[in-house]
Amino acid sequence: MKYSIALLTLTFALNASAGCPLLAPSEMPAIPDGNSASADTMRSAMTQVQEYVGTIEHLLECRGVMLSSAYYEELLTSAEAAAGAFNEQLALYRQRNGTIASN
Repeated sequence: MKYSIALLTLTFALNASAGCPLLAPSEMPAIPDGNSASADTMRSAMTQVQEYVGTIEHLLECRGVMLSSAYYEELLTSAEAAAGAFNEQLALYRQRNGTIASN
């Protein structure tokens, strides 16, 4: 009976993390210079940053309890840095093109 419960628990645990990324992205995407980047370059960078941040968020949601607090904070800081760096360059891009900054 104990074996069956342990096996059932393990099965649920493995299924719960089946959609989780095993590893964090290896490096932050390149952030273009908002003073000179084209609209296509900014859109591409936005997609890459969103995917990067989304992967980290998903990893933290599914595997957060299994990560050391230092690694958890490192991943969180990295996601925030990528989003912040992109938003800074997006503001410069919008200022250069006379568009209103909105997210």
